[in-house]
Amino acid sequence: MLSLFGNHHPVRHAKSFKYAFHGLFHALINEPNFRIQIMIAVASVALGWHFSG
Repeated sequence: MLSLFGNHHPVRHAKSFKYAFHGLFHALINEPNFRIQIMIAVASVALGWHFSG
């Protein structure tokens, strides 16, 4: 059964997302420049959505 999924087993993907989100939260807490970049990205998307159309 495991050979059916190969390297794309759903549990492995779930763990990968868990580690990725853990890294994002770690960066948000510990990296001030990352927080600034996130604020700039959110402002850019909001302004783009506001002025589109």
